Amino acid sequence: MRRTFRIRVAADAAFGTAWFLFGVRRLGLETVVGMRRDRRLRGGGRLLDLRRQGSQVYLWGLSFPVWVAWYRYPLPQGGWKWRYVVATRRHACGRCKFVS
Repeated sequence: MRRTFRIRVAADAAFGTAWFLFGVRRLGLETVVGMRRDRRLRGGGRLLDLRRQGSQVYLWGLSFPVWVAWYRYPLPQGGWKWRYVVATRRHACGRCKFVS
């Protein structure tokens, strides 16, 4: 199946741990995972401090880079809030389509 298709694991923020990302990468799979906005970066700062979509960053506790994207999530009561995702492959974040 891996020869024919590119397998990408999509997971919500509950799976946004360093152990999960490391395990999926070790299996040779790509992943796109929701992430808390206050997740720390290795060089200091947090995801919410980033200003450029598709930035390559190192998260605290990870030895490999991930790419970050964010989008506005509409709330049922009105208004919106920012949601963040990280991907273990560069182009994965750019191809994500978020539908509310």
